[in-house]
Amino acid sequence: MDRVYASRSYIIQCQPGDENFQSNVTLSAIVELGSGRQPIANVSLFHTKKVSLHVEFPRNAINVWIRCSLHAGENTQLLNTIVQITVLPELRIQLQQVNVTYNITTSVGVPIALQCIAFSARSAGTFTWENGDGHVPSVISEVTMSSNRFYAGTYDVVSKFIFTPLRSTVLSCSHHTDDGEVAIVLLDVSVDSTNPQNHTVNFTTITVLLLLVVIVFAITMLMGRITETSMTSYVHEKILQQDKVLVNLKYILEV
Repeated sequence: MDRVYASRSYIIQCQPGDENFQSNVTLSAIVELGSGRQPIANVSLFHTKKVSLHVEFPRNAINVWIRCSLHAGENTQLLNTIVQITVLPELRIQLQQVNVTYNITTSVGVPIALQCIAFSARSAGTFTWENGDGHVPSVISEVTMSSNRFYAGTYDVVSKFIFTPLRSTVLSCSHHTDDGEVAIVLLDVSVDSTNPQNHTVNFTTITVLLLLVVIVFAITMLMGRITETSMTSYVHEKILQQDKVLVNLKYILEV
């Protein structure tokens, strides 16, 4: 038999092996909850070939006992079956303890505190966070559990996550149950390129570039002045040397 899940509708049928055989049929279902057992459905039909029950198991259902009895004269047949109920937790992502669906818009490089909650889970299980690249470059806290206030015997399991988006991406949270079931919830994270945070970053970048240009210009001007001073000193020295030669020459001529 395939797995039977809580919070899903099923049809249970009871009928004789011989389709032409008519009998008095009783079909009942008793479910075991986290707080005990209780009947959830019962039907009795007379002179019929088949009995059907339409049932839906609550989220804290653990097992269900299905009892089918057929009576034809003095003959009675009983069939009892126990079916285990699998619970697939309801998964949600919250921002500041408020459910978020589909998408959120934030600023690049600004950390956001998210939490993924598996409601009415049977056990803690494990969580997996991933972005669009299949990586999680942020901080994940330890998993915490608390009793679900609506369904006895189940828990609300929380995984907190500090996510720092560097670009727009799709964030996913997966919860893996001890039964091998996986629930996934997706969140589209959009980075707003017109956010004031980005304007601040751009303004800072432009300021740094302008400062570098001013520094380079100042160094160039300083080097130019040093070169000009050196040339002036060189020319002045040459003139002095020429004057000295003329003086020596004049002295020689006069003598």
